[in-house]
Amino acid sequence: MTNRETLSKLRKLADLDADAVTLYEQALQKIGDPSVHDKLEEFREDHKRHAHELRSMLNDDTHELPNYGGPSSVLSASHPALRSTHTMEGSLRVLKVAESVVKDAYTEALWADLPRQIRWTIERGYEDAQRRWRYVTQALQLRVWEPLIGRT
Repeated sequence: MTNRETLSKLRKLADLDADAVTLYEQALQKIGDPSVHDKLEEFREDHKRHAHELRSMLNDDTHELPNYGGPSSVLSASHPALRSTHTMEGSLRVLKVAESVVKDAYTEALWADLPRQIRWTIERGYEDAQRRWRYVTQALQLRVWEPLIGRT
């Protein structure tokens, strides 16, 4: 893999993670359950950390994450859906789709011929993406937005 291809792959992942931060910030405004809220805050921090790690590999000295969510963002299709939903269920559904996109991008990056240090970072990102996707999927299956009493 050429240096240019490596940089392109890292930039794509950094952009995805930075964009996911914005999605999580929007979703957190709609999550009332404290345990789910805390978990999603943790996931937002995961995405921030990954974006910063990847940007440091790109020698991008930007300490602030860009304000993603506009028409050119990688996960741009998820932003209107998240803005239009007013429920925890809807927010979790949007996050599941977004995490699937992130997980797929990290999976693709794992197949690339990357230097060891970069590969190690990609593997950590992939593991975190898997964990986040599993949590959101399980939260949807358990219907965490419904009260415990009366669940069938």
